[in-house]
Amino acid sequence: MSGRPVYAPFPERAAGPKISMPLRDDDAGKPDLALGQTHHLLDDDGEGLARDLVRSAKLTLRRDGGHFHPMTNGNWTDATYEAVLTLDRALAPEFTTAMAKAIRQRLKAVFKQLERDDAQSLVIEAALRPLPEITQDWRHRGDDPTKQAGHERQSNQGYPAANGPTFASRAELAVYQILQDLRQWALRRFRRMT
Repeated sequence: MSGRPVYAPFPERAAGPKISMPLRDDDAGKPDLALGQTHHLLDDDGEGLARDLVRSAKLTLRRDGGHFHPMTNGNWTDATYEAVLTLDRALAPEFTTAMAKAIRQRLKAVFKQLERDDAQSLVIEAALRPLPEITQDWRHRGDDPTKQAGHERQSNQGYPAANGPTFASRAELAVYQILQDLRQWALRRFRRMT
């Protein structure tokens, strides 16, 4: 009537795959899609760091060890679950309480639409580190458990070495070299003072 343009809302991005409801315990791929929806909600709300950390996590549901919470139907004895975010050990310290709360809020909204009101809590866990490979003769290899940098060189398995000790990884070698540099610096400084 005024002659001015009329604006209407439209979706900004194409809709992704839909998750059929409800999300059941045996639905293997659905938790990852639910985590993807949580990722997009965090992105929409400007929670950039939480969004990026969620991208590298894996979501599973597990019974929460017998804790019972009031359910919407008033039944206190229904089995309840916890949402478990498993992530790389190096990223675990990045999750602050505020970040976990932001993720929990978005995940709760997603679970509500997937008819999973029984997922009552969020647990953030570091992934288990892989077990070392061993051989049948591990007792007789001659490793001295008191030597921290004592990997054997006899089989030349590519362990990094420097000035005698052999290390389990390049990261251990880097720390050793930094400590050696600090030692040299401290000795030079001590000599100048005396």
